[in-house]
Amino acid sequence: MNVKNSIRLLSKYRDRYCVINADIQDIASMVLAGILASRKATGKMLGENIFCFFGAGRSALGTASLLVQAMVAEGVSEEEAKTKIWMMDSQGLVTKSRLELSEYKSLYAKDHSSVDSLEDLVHEIKPSVLIGCSNVGGAFTPSILRAMASFHQRPLVFALSTPSECAECDADNALRHTNGCCLYGSGAPDVTKNLDEGDAQPSTGSTLMSHAYVSPGVTLGVLCTKMHHVADDIFIIAAQTIANMVTEEDLEQGRIYPPLENSRQVSLAIATAISQYAYDKGRANTYPEPEDKMAYILDKQYDYNYHNALPAIYSWPSHATKALNTSGLQVGVGSLLGLICVRPRDECPNSEETKDLLSLPGGCSLSANPGKLPPHDGPQATSVGFLPEGRLDLCRGHLCGSEWG
Repeated sequence: MNVKNSIRLLSKYRDRYCVINADIQDIASMVLAGILASRKATGKMLGENIFCFFGAGRSALGTASLLVQAMVAEGVSEEEAKTKIWMMDSQGLVTKSRLELSEYKSLYAKDHSSVDSLEDLVHEIKPSVLIGCSNVGGAFTPSILRAMASFHQRPLVFALSTPSECAECDADNALRHTNGCCLYGSGAPDVTKNLDEGDAQPSTGSTLMSHAYVSPGVTLGVLCTKMHHVADDIFIIAAQTIANMVTEEDLEQGRIYPPLENSRQVSLAIATAISQYAYDKGRANTYPEPEDKMAYILDKQYDYNYHNALPAIYSWPSHATKALNTSGLQVGVGSLLGLICVRPRDECPNSEETKDLLSLPGGCSLSANPGKLPPHDGPQATSVGFLPEGRLDLCRGHLCGSEWG
């Protein structure tokens, strides 16, 4: 789906149905989460950053929109927030002088001369956050990365394009050419390395921007509260929750996201925060309001562990088990299930339909027959069945009509 239709359809239906667009909103929330988490290292508020987008597709436009809303929530005016965002597409810097400019790009168009080179733009505006959404592999060259490090102590570099061959840069190059000072986020797992153990180790996911963080948590929170619509502030809540789970130790190692193996806990935290926010804002439609929202959501969360498929087994009550005695043969009533046959062991038929259940005293066997009993005219042959009213039917023997229990 192209940029125009993606944003248009989301705008059209978001207030009529309960819908989200992962490419637009999930990625935006993840970028915002990384920037919020980095504040512990940079000491900058959102409005103190300059954002440079290389690529102006739906991911870039969705991220820019969420950044503007987050800056407004911090007290920055909407117009000033938009001036912090610079965008380049395949035609160069997005400017107001373009003859054909979509309404979505026009929100961030600058009254500026044309700039065709990303490196020239980086040197001119000195961005603190560089965001790649271009699908141009290697677009963040060593000289651009070195320039970022020369402008800021802890620059942020996001290479969102996937697959890995389309990524603007990988973690190794980002760290090498910024002397290890940059904070890095990637959309492709193949270009993310374990930053504290060298290039040979795979990533733990803490620099990987995965849909496993945002989508499950947002969806779980929305379903549990039965919200009718999902506004952008829900994705800001999700971003803040993720950022709060990043430790200073993570940041010291260049990581701006929690480990991917903790995604289930991250989703639970996001859903809980969204649930509290929904009730505070009067958007929740699940009543009564749960006192312990995390426990309520945890009970609704899907459990992927397999449970024992066998039924629970309980001891048969001793008072309900009575012995039937006939000709020295003792059979516990509590062990009788279905239709059984008691006869001398050497006369029991050896067939698939009749199974030995128990060896009994006196040379007899207790056998079960799910279907018709084999013909037997001996005096000791006894068939036992349960009647609906709870009585035993002992036929062809001496105990017909004996009481059950």
